[in-house]
Amino acid sequence: MTLSLLVGAGLLLRTLVAVYRADAIVDTSRLMLAWLSVSPETYATPDRRMALDDQVLEALRRVPGIDDATVASAKPFYTAPVRPLEIEGRVRPPGTAPDRVSYVLAGPHYFDTLG
Repeated sequence: MTLSLLVGAGLLLRTLVAVYRADAIVDTSRLMLAWLSVSPETYATPDRRMALDDQVLEALRRVPGIDDATVASAKPFYTAPVRPLEIEGRVRPPGTAPDRVSYVLAGPHYFDTLG
């Protein structure tokens, strides 16, 4: 039990250091983050939301001084949505909670834009 706690504490510390150093990995001095909140009724389908993303990205790329733009469902190095993970053919022991996984939806230029 003690060994498990020590290993868990070590992994937590390593994660915290990695997040703290994230600015050293990605140069954020030339990045801008913006959050766009849209009406769920107007943009109810994935096709409508993707069309809006395309329109916004086209408009941003026309602005002088903007080299590239992208979209993502969460800010880099911050919390992301979490959902249950079910693996087909894998039986979960009775009474246990499903595994959970974080996910981020990202546009095709995401990593190029981050640098």
